[in-house]
Amino acid sequence: MSAARNELVSPLDTIERVDGDLESWCPPRAEKREDVVRIVEYSHYPRLSRDQRRSVGFTRDESRSGMCIAVGEHEESGTLLRVAVRNVDGGLTFDALARVVWCDARSDGRYWLGLALMEAGGRRMLKVRRGGEHREV
Repeated sequence: MSAARNELVSPLDTIERVDGDLESWCPPRAEKREDVVRIVEYSHYPRLSRDQRRSVGFTRDESRSGMCIAVGEHEESGTLLRVAVRNVDGGLTFDALARVVWCDARSDGRYWLGLALMEAGGRRMLKVRRGGEHREV
């Protein structure tokens, strides 16, 4: 039974055999990605104007160091974004600064953005110094 199972060919195996050099353009992942859909609010950092509003997108996948999100507007690589990820109930999961690594057009006119997180979500931050002492938030 196990010998027959080993002989089955998946579509992915076929693609890898046709183009064995797939790994050359995509570096190996250091972290596991989690396929999850969450609401993302984002804006340019620093803000470009006083009345600039946050845009909304959704995640395709996440890892500890980045995420892929679907958005309505093209963003240039290297652009800094303030990203707030929300759970199903609308509660804030984390708020972080991210850099656009890549941007690809989708067939429906939207874009996939690959983001690298510049600061860890949920990290402890220090308040402004008062009277010579630091207070943790």
